Amino acid sequence: MTQRTIASKVVIALILGTLPGCFPYVMTYVYLDGPGVNYLRFPCRDGAPVGVMYQRNEARFEVTLEPHGLSPLKDAFLKIRAPRNSLLSIPNPIARITYRGEEQGKSTSVQLKSSSLDWQGPYVEDMRRRSPLAEYRFVFVDLAPITSPGTLELPVVFVDGVAVESPVFTFERRPYAGIPPLNC
Repeated sequence: MTQRTIASKVVIALILGTLPGCFPYVMTYVYLDGPGVNYLRFPCRDGAPVGVMYQRNEARFEVTLEPHGLSPLKDAFLKIRAPRNSLLSIPNPIARITYRGEEQGKSTSVQLKSSSLDWQGPYVEDMRRRSPLAEYRFVFVDLAPITSPGTLELPVVFVDGVAVESPVFTFERRPYAGIPPLNC
């Protein structure tokens, strides 16, 4: 076989390989776990479980320490969806993170701050206004990058005057490799 034939076969293989728009990638992510949670993955992909969701007292809670594809915002967040007529409050909006491993015993408090939801544009905002559920998003302020495993304790949330305690979450950084479609 000539070099020209080999080169043309390589070019054809490359074109055929990229035609579906799929490229492998490798990343790390913060895996969160706790009793009674469902895992949130990248939208339109069966990717790494980068967040968790659980339900309490007619409210749906979503948490991630590293949003990746769950949000165009780069901050870790707690999102709560509750019936529109519910009263929701967090009297002490402080989360507690305790590290294991390299940073054994190190504990830190992280403030949760209410975040605007208007970054998604007028179409999504209109849908949100018509929904029977209200959505609240709180970001973790000045959260240092997660390098060691540990536990996360969220503050107590009151929904219609009833205290809702979150499970104590464990977290750790994990590797992930996948082949997502680029058009997603």
